[in-house]
Amino acid sequence: MGEPPLSPPILPAALPPPIPPRFARWVVFLLGVLTMMLLGITAWSHFTSRPVHDLDFPVHTALRVVERTMEAREGARDATWPERALLWLSGDSPDDPPTELADIYRDALSATEREPATNNYSSWIQAHLIVLLGEAGATNDLTAELRNYEHRWPDTDFAPAVRFAYLGDDRALAGRNAEQAPNYLSEGWTRDRFTARLAAREGRAGEAAHIDTEMRARGQRLRWRAMWCEGTILVLAFGGVAVTVFSLFKSGLRLSAGPDATLGPWPFRDGWGAAFAGFVCGAGLATALSLPGWRWADWVVRHLHSLFMFAPVLLFLTPLLLRPWALSFGKQFGLAARHCAFTTIAGGGLALVGLGFACFLLVMTVSAAAGVEGNWTEGISEDLLHGTTFVRAVTLLNMAVVAPVFEELVFRGILYGTLRSRFSVLPAALISSALFGLGHFYSLPGLVDVTWFGFVSALIYERTRSLAPCMAGHMLMNLTIGIMELAVLG
Repeated sequence: MGEPPLSPPILPAALPPPIPPRFARWVVFLLGVLTMMLLGITAWSHFTSRPVHDLDFPVHTALRVVERTMEAREGARDATWPERALLWLSGDSPDDPPTELADIYRDALSATEREPATNNYSSWIQAHLIVLLGEAGATNDLTAELRNYEHRWPDTDFAPAVRFAYLGDDRALAGRNAEQAPNYLSEGWTRDRFTARLAAREGRAGEAAHIDTEMRARGQRLRWRAMWCEGTILVLAFGGVAVTVFSLFKSGLRLSAGPDATLGPWPFRDGWGAAFAGFVCGAGLATALSLPGWRWADWVVRHLHSLFMFAPVLLFLTPLLLRPWALSFGKQFGLAARHCAFTTIAGGGLALVGLGFACFLLVMTVSAAAGVEGNWTEGISEDLLHGTTFVRAVTLLNMAVVAPVFEELVFRGILYGTLRSRFSVLPAALISSALFGLGHFYSLPGLVDVTWFGFVSALIYERTRSLAPCMAGHMLMNLTIGIMELAVLG
């Protein structure tokens, strides 16, 4: 028998012609320049001003943070060593001096000096700062702040009462009413400590002890809430690390794997063009709705900013990246029902949250030891602190649903997928996660946390080929942070 005949070779002309990129090079370049300009302007305005100046209610927010922190420390005076260990992991301890919190009040004072509308709060916040310094035993700083206070508001009963209570000046209250002095402070830890100090100095030991007992009970209730929050973080961290180790032993992930176009089969140019165009349109839409002075539009943009920043990407996603290659949204991003196995979503989501919190604890501990700490305003949502029930619900919706869905779709689904068509796993994950971190405009510790979170999310997407666990983990992470803020500061 002879050899079977060879099949005729497939000529290049017989193959379907490749679909050319929809975005011209000059268009992608222009969109990229506009995107960098918008990010640069935002970064410049953020880093050239003090973070406290970006707050809408700097005085009330600073007061809430310091008061809650000191109340929790008050309740943790007799804490056991496991409780102290949890507090240490959270970056706080009942043994920490109150002087470190004085800078928060000084930040708030700088905001009142910059914004005329908040000048009425200057005496109020400075009075809280003075009592905090008095309780810390910082006599020199207390004296300096008190002189400044007396120079600006010489006719109040507060300054003489402070001199009597903290500086031992028995003649300071001559002709003054010490009972009215605590009224210059808001209700809470500062006012109670000042009232108890005055009562003790005037010989009313029983009243001082009663106030101290009430403060301790209130602080213990807040301490238990903080313990639950820290315990939740530790459980999620250990669980996520365990799931990750088990998954790596079962089937490892090759970080040096070559380029893979299955996650981003569209042209490299189109992937960046769609992302740039969506961001520019989103920023333009948010700006346009904020300019006319429509209160409803400004409110929607403010509370659902993630929707306006990233939703326009969807306008370019289907016609430019999916439809030309006959790709379905659910199948391409692993969001179809058959791709969303419970074990994949639960395991990947837990690994993402756990590794994210583990990095948070590590970075916070190392940065505190090195003296490189983030600003106290980072991660605080004023809408959760001061908003109505409806505003808080909308804020949680944006944090726990809208932001995770769109951020994972843009940074992992589009950007990481596009980068994987040219690079191996490690460079693609590093580049996409660095962009994700820089887009949050945090300090160095916060930048490391967010970048690491994006890096792990990219690896989970690579491993599972589904955005579902990335979105689930991102949702759980943001929801946990929001609930903790409400529990401790709300």
